[in-house]
Order: sequence, then structure tokens, then C-alpha cells
Amino acid sequence: MDELTRTFGEVTVRPLARGEEALVNDTFNAVFDQHRPLEEWAWKFPPETDGRAIRIAELGGEIVAHYAGVPARVQVDDRVWSAVQIVDVFSTRAARAALFGRRGVWVRTVDA
Repeated sequence: MDELTRTFGEVTVRPLARGEEALVNDTFNAVFDQHRPLEEWAWKFPPETDGRAIRIAELGGEIVAHYAGVPARVQVDDRVWSAVQIVDVFSTRAARAALFGRRGVWVRTVDA
């Protein structure tokens, strides 16, 4: 397990792995009853030098939550900060079950 991966009970929150793009987009489409093409997902989240700003939560080998943004630079006074502008977030019906009481899988994905 790397420093970007967290485990909460049976749920693992980790960065998106190469090759999972279609699975994430399909899950997004199922959650929101949409038909977004993979090309649109790829346009929103192009490959980044340091990796995409995307976290996935898995339960039993299935994606149950997704938290994704695009890199942004923010200036406060004279200092420039690296930030992320949140674009797509979702959790599946399975994730919204009472897995963690009041701190659900989506909140834990955000925290990670």
C-alpha cells in the first residue's frame, strides 16, 4: 500500500489506476442515469504529470465512490498554491448504505 492509499474497514480509497477510466465513467453513468461518452470524461480529466486528482473508493473490488477534480493554481497575496477544482463526485447506492455510521464512504473518499 502506498502513502496515497487508505483503508477504512472494508473500503479502500486510492488514486485512479491506469485503465480504470471506462469503469469510472460507466459507474458515473449508472449513478446519474446518464450516457456520457468516455471521450467527454477523458476531455475533463486529461493525463497529468503528477497523476490525475482522482480518488476511488472500492468495496469488494467494485468502485463505490469517486472524487475528482482538475488541477488549479490559486494566488493568495504573494503566494501561489496548488489546488484542485472539484468536477465529478459520486457514490453508489451500495456506498450510501450505513457502512461507517455517520461518516460514510463518500466523506472518507473526500478526506483521503
